[in-house]
Amino acid sequence: SGETKNGVTLGNNSIYYIDNGNFICRDFSGNEKWRYDGVGNNYNQAICAIQANGDIIVPGSQWLWGLTTEGSVKFRITMANFYSVITDKNNNIFAYFHGGYNVHDFACYNSQGDTLWTKSFTDHMPYSEMCLNVNGDIILGNFSRIHCYSTNTGFSSSNSSSCLPDKHFSVSPNPFASHLSISSSSSVSIYSLTGQLIMKLDKGKHSLDTSSWREGVYIIKSSSETRRIIKLK
Repeated sequence: SGETKNGVTLGNNSIYYIDNGNFICRDFSGNEKWRYDGVGNNYNQAICAIQANGDIIVPGSQWLWGLTTEGSVKFRITMANFYSVITDKNNNIFAYFHGGYNVHDFACYNSQGDTLWTKSFTDHMPYSEMCLNVNGDIILGNFSRIHCYSTNTGFSSSNSSSCLPDKHFSVSPNPFASHLSISSSSSVSIYSLTGQLIMKLDKGKHSLDTSSWREGVYIIKSSSETRRIIKLK
């Protein structure tokens, strides 16, 4: 019993969670295996992360804790309130946290808690979600924007995207025949499958007569999204 605001983490055949500032490990039958008291409060408590070597990374209100699978302390790092923490296959730790007034810090640590790199954001909108993509880059995001960073340096990756897919970008019908309706909050370009530019459209709503288009596949690109559409006879 107690207060757990941000869910649980499963790993090492165990259940990990925060209970009123105490970090608890239970087996899948619900039996307590061990606990570490006083790791932090629940106010901005992020869910813990499990490293490839089995160690548990537990963010608290003022500390980032590294615990072994038996619950002993491996390291702790002083910092402010957390938003998110993840680990990669090399046991590196990536933490995103509040570093001060209108400043949010993004840092990488090795499995011993040593700092590998840091960067700061002066952004009023914290990037509270974080994950790794298939290329091994770090994706930071909030409700309106995403950014992609290299795990090795923290610099922006070539895979970076400045915003989420356009919620106002719509194409219908698909497949289409004699007409096509397009609505977008940014300009749109239409290409053939071979890369030939068919037309450019300004932002807004458009109704196109496509009766003379050749059947086949076309590519539509907005500022943040690419779609394939199919022309039928």
